[in-house]
Amino acid sequence: MKRMRKIILCGIFLAQACIVASADEAKPVIELRIDATVSEVQAKSTFQFAPEFLQGIPGKEFINKPHVLVYKDDDLYFRIEDAGGAFSRFTQLGYVSRWKKTDPESTIDHFTVHPGGKFLDLPTALARAKQLRDDFLSQGFVMSPNVKQIHFMEKDTFAPANLHQFENLETAFLDSFFFAKTARVFYMEKNKLEVRLELANYRRRWGSLTDRTDDTSLFDEERAATELNTMKQSDLLAEPVYLLSLVVGGTNEWTHKRWEQRSTLSK
Repeated sequence: MKRMRKIILCGIFLAQACIVASADEAKPVIELRIDATVSEVQAKSTFQFAPEFLQGIPGKEFINKPHVLVYKDDDLYFRIEDAGGAFSRFTQLGYVSRWKKTDPESTIDHFTVHPGGKFLDLPTALARAKQLRDDFLSQGFVMSPNVKQIHFMEKDTFAPANLHQFENLETAFLDSFFFAKTARVFYMEKNKLEVRLELANYRRRWGSLTDRTDDTSLFDEERAATELNTMKQSDLLAEPVYLLSLVVGGTNEWTHKRWEQRSTLSK
């Protein structure tokens, strides 16, 4: 009887595992590139876009359904298996809107995707950030010489110089006195493309998802003092509140030329 029960339980476990695997396999794929037409994106994707998106009507930029995002052109290839999700983790596809029927077909202008598919703890977020940075560097992207790489957006002018290095990002976010909310991890370019990665501590920036007493209207100094008194370093390391945002688009020069060409075709 015990053996039969074990067999049944194993069968149930395997069935559940197969269901999970099937769900993952069934996740729709979005394949795109900068300047691709919306019809080309649909043709290469298994995700079914809304008719408004394919017509270039604004309002369908956000995708909160879990999906796989693939970027592919002559300069860059990457694949995000865990893209999409509700509550600020959606993928945003920036496409050029068509305001009249004579306008050219809409094309992809830029997009934002959140690698991870959920809020991450700090070590996991930084490991994913390093993976992305190394991947882009291996494909010939270079750090933009005109942009500070590690940049703490809210209080960058108060950051010690040694925090502007990738290796010190963990130290910066673990410092309750500094109370870092958002950092730009890197900003790279290659030919017409630019990519940037941002890392945000969701709790510090937008408020706690679980603690209603965390009032974002208070001064940062007050919230930082509360964090210092209630959270140990191990807590700061383990809390799943970090969100990565990868933004891909055209360089300013390329975008300006393309808009000039599109304006000419629209006349």
